[in-house]
Amino acid sequence: IKHYGDTANAPYGNKSAKEISELTFKMADYALSKPNHRTNILACNTASANLENQHAEQLQKKYKNSGFITMVATSVNAISNQNAKDDLIAIFATPSTIRSGAYQEALQKNFSVITMSPKNWVKNIETAENDNQIKSDFDSEMAAFVEQYGDKKIKQIFKWL
Repeated sequence: IKHYGDTANAPYGNKSAKEISELTFKMADYALSKPNHRTNILACNTASANLENQHAEQLQKKYKNSGFITMVATSVNAISNQNAKDDLIAIFATPSTIRSGAYQEALQKNFSVITMSPKNWVKNIETAENDNQIKSDFDSEMAAFVEQYGDKKIKQIFKWL
């Protein structure tokens, strides 16, 4: 197992869909050029959401001899197995992930879905000196968001970068 990360361009959370796609295809081309490389696990949730929703067909054609495992398919499967039909699911993710619509499209068939992109999430991930700062900022935004839904019980909250 080899890990390739795009540390030069990360994080992807505030980038445009076009830029995310270009960077992701470039990284996939690099990884697949290596000997004996057969499967990509696209572990960046923002890249997964943008590619799966907007470029799935292109991805399958271009990389037809290799496998792609994305965060979206894996996460939607887990959500579906852990919740009842029509449950209210809250998705917290980067602006680019939310804009992609990948999770909303996949989940709205069986669940009620609400989304939020915490204001400083991407900035905090880039600049925070410790995880406690990120957690504190996120927890306060999440509490305010959840409070808006009052009587509606959010069955599950998923947080993705």
